[in-house]
Amino acid sequence: MSRDPTRHLIERLSTNLAPVQPVAPLASTLAALMGVALLVGGAVLAVYHPKPALWTTFVGDPTYASVLVGLSLAVVGGCLGTLASVIPGREAVMRVGVAAAVVGLLLAVGGAAATTPWSEVALSSEFPGHGMCIVRGVGFAIVPGFAAFYAATRGWSGRPEITVVLALLGTGAVGALLVHLTCPAIDPFHVLCTHTSTPLLLTAVLTAALLPLVRRYAR
Repeated sequence: MSRDPTRHLIERLSTNLAPVQPVAPLASTLAALMGVALLVGGAVLAVYHPKPALWTTFVGDPTYASVLVGLSLAVVGGCLGTLASVIPGREAVMRVGVAAAVVGLLLAVGGAAATTPWSEVALSSEFPGHGMCIVRGVGFAIVPGFAAFYAATRGWSGRPEITVVLALLGTGAVGALLVHLTCPAIDPFHVLCTHTSTPLLLTAVLTAALLPLVRRYAR
């Protein structure tokens, strides 16, 4: 008597199953990622030192404060959204992260743009300073970026485009925030071109390159 083909197929599939590794809880993964960002931030601040009179600048300069708060919100929102995007059933948390990241970036960019004296801008004369802060911001984002993408590839790759964009925005905002805390310049145009642009530049340049990696290595 021939075997039931359906049962035979099920038996074959079951013998080829690989062990399933559970997805780490969102809270603990987020805490670990924020811990990495804090360690990098501590090292950067120990080497480059915070801006002099940081609290006075924060209280007395609305542009500086809006960029600082906006980038901080983008860090938390981007990282939260990244991790939630690879956990099935966490779509609502992911949307909260997306909203926080978008609002934070709008606050940072809008705060710097609103106070920039556009009639007096001279981009060419300050370009070396702009370029240095961008390079530093990208460099500061490398370690948090690796941590975020490692965490992302340990989860489910159902939304790889959202995962990659949020990871780049969130960890790029880490680099931008550290530049903002350590750069002595307070010129709004410089802040707009460098301190707030790092996460946007990283996202624009690296999304296409990193998307295939997340699709390949995530489950």
